Amino acid sequence: MAFAKNAGLGFAILYLYNGQMHDYMPDFIICLKNGEPCHLSLETKGFDPLAEVKAAAARRWVNAVNVEGCDGRWDYAVVRYLSGGIFFCIFFLTTGGR
Repeated sequence: MAFAKNAGLGFAILYLYNGQMHDYMPDFIICLKNGEPCHLSLETKGFDPLAEVKAAAARRWVNAVNVEGCDGRWDYAVVRYLSGGIFFCIFFLTTGGR
């Protein structure tokens, strides 16, 4: 496994909100090497009123990239801060949470 913080990498997912285009920049890009190599776009979240809008955009992007197939396999996950130092990881169903 290898990872990089997505600060300054320029990796962004476009999404439409209130009629305007925005850039969503997930926090980390992770390369998983457990079986079939997979890149994971990982978001860490506290409170964000646009979290669901951004997650939907990320799922659409992952599905499109995986169908196209030239950039390897991708998935998307969110790690949410609940409280008291507890984090909860949510894998979306693009690759079955592998």
